[in-house]
Amino acid sequence: IAENLADERLIANALGRMGAVYESFGKNKEAVKFYSSCLNLVVKLEDRRGEATAHANLALVYTRSGRMKKAARHYRKYLDLARLTENK
Repeated sequence: IAENLADERLIANALGRMGAVYESFGKNKEAVKFYSSCLNLVVKLEDRRGEATAHANLALVYTRSGRMKKAARHYRKYLDLARLTENK
C-alpha cells in the first residue's frame, strides 16, 4: 500500500509539472486539465499542501485567462488551506 501511495504522490507531482509546462507555453486549457487532475489526486491522498499548491496554480492560470470568478474561488481555497497547513 505504501508503494502505491508513493506512486500516486509521484503521479500528482508529474501532473502538476505538466500543467506548469503547458502554462509556460500559454496553453491554458491544457494547463487547467493537468492542474485539475493533480488537484483531484492530492484531495484523494489528503495532501493539504499539495491541494493548496494546485489551487494556487489554477488561480494563476484563470487570472491570466481573464476568468476572474474562477480565479477568486481558487485563491480563496488556497488561502483557507494555507492557513490550515501553516503550522504543520
